[in-house]
Amino acid sequence: MSGYVSISACRPLPCLGRTRVLIKPLVMAAAAQTHSACNKLVYAADRVRETSQYTVKIALGPTTVTQADGLLPTEDPLQLTLIYPVEGVDPELPWIYLLPGANCYSQDYTFLETHLACQGYLVAMVDQLHPVTPEYAPCLSPVREPQCPSNSWGTVTAAALNDTYNFLAVCSQQGAATPGPTPFGPPVPEAVVMAMQQLNLDSVVMIAHSLGAKIGCLLLSGLADSGEDLYCSNYSRILDSEGNDILKGLIAFDGCNSMTLTEAHPITIPESAFLTYVTTKECPNGNLIKRGYEKTEGQQVQYIELSSGNHYAINDWNPASAPHQRAPCGLDGGSSETTTTQEEQEERLVYIAQFVDAKIRAAVLHDSSAASFLKNHLQSNRVLVRNRSGQKE
Repeated sequence: MSGYVSISACRPLPCLGRTRVLIKPLVMAAAAQTHSACNKLVYAADRVRETSQYTVKIALGPTTVTQADGLLPTEDPLQLTLIYPVEGVDPELPWIYLLPGANCYSQDYTFLETHLACQGYLVAMVDQLHPVTPEYAPCLSPVREPQCPSNSWGTVTAAALNDTYNFLAVCSQQGAATPGPTPFGPPVPEAVVMAMQQLNLDSVVMIAHSLGAKIGCLLLSGLADSGEDLYCSNYSRILDSEGNDILKGLIAFDGCNSMTLTEAHPITIPESAFLTYVTTKECPNGNLIKRGYEKTEGQQVQYIELSSGNHYAINDWNPASAPHQRAPCGLDGGSSETTTTQEEQEERLVYIAQFVDAKIRAAVLHDSSAASFLKNHLQSNRVLVRNRSGQKE
């Protein structure tokens, strides 16, 4: 296991202001990344926090749940990226687990991840590569950029959540003493360990994109427990000390794959958890996602439709694909007819971050100011919201 740490100062910006272009390192490369500065969210803490990023490579073996020879063969190692407040995570907040879209990587979500970490969250994401076989060759888009893997494709499997949880458990339990070796390899830097000391390990909310949304639905609904799905081998549900599932909710962005899941196996969300489907008006998958929403059972199920943006509206601004926003290694995703600018993309990402933070605080912490924001300020000409009964809110 090897890792590195980089620190970013989060400074309040004028609301919806322009920030610099992010410079992308190679996928899976052990090099520091540059974060954009953070906007203060309207209902969160009275200040934003300085954030740090820690990336660690976890070798597959006896200590990992993910195995190289699972139903979906995985290349060794996994790469786990943590973005968190330098002064320590907010103990009241759940941690966030981000499940990327196919051929999207942790470096493609830094704007959103950093804005959430600035509010006190730990955000964790795994990069997981798989060898390209004939049936998965279509997962490699012909419009990929030079830094993209040529003989691998990326998506995270359910078992990676087990490995992420186990790694965080080691970090958060090492205390103030000098960190020792972990079951995953060499010691974790003391600064990382100290930031995790008040981590609420047994409460996690997932943010999922595209194919990741299908996996998130499998996890939240319990369908992943059998391990029979291609993406769920070796996974085991994680329970807290009282026997409750640690998964508290899922925000699924443009996950048309979840529609194929609900068609085959209509899913039911536990009463204590929430599921919010998010798409955009301009996205060709919107009708599929709405149908998936309509087939999902649960007390806290919601459909959100943003008025602009394409399949990659959740990703960092990519100047190489401008004005047709696309993740560097992602598929076309129907983005060719939709155009955007850096300012529009980052304005939308701040809006998404505001919604994610408010949704988590309202649904998990029962925060009245966040609930008020969702009820009174989210409704605008940029978003359509439908509640469980299908009525426009």
